[in-house]
Amino acid sequence: MNPAKRLLALVILAGLLVPAVVPAGDAASADDTVQGTGVVKSVDAAAGKLTISHDPIKAISWPAMTMGFKVADPKILAGLSAGKKIQFTLKGKDDPTITQVKVIP
Repeated sequence: MNPAKRLLALVILAGLLVPAVVPAGDAASADDTVQGTGVVKSVDAAAGKLTISHDPIKAISWPAMTMGFKVADPKILAGLSAGKKIQFTLKGKDDPTITQVKVIP
């Protein structure tokens, strides 16, 4: 096999092996969004934060709790106020950010 074909074969083989060596904990992070439901406790538009008392989020093993989240876009906060029940989408494992909110009637 000539050197160019050998190199091409190695590059292809390496590309096939890369997913096999990704740590199991990182394999699931390709789409690291999770859904949650809760009640808005406060809205801080100036800081771009939303405090929510949320139900357990099984996908990331969180119990029910009240916590503050930053929002990806300040427009997400429009129309939200304390006491509103919401469904929300979080993105990111280490520093979760709310990317979507839907008010639940």
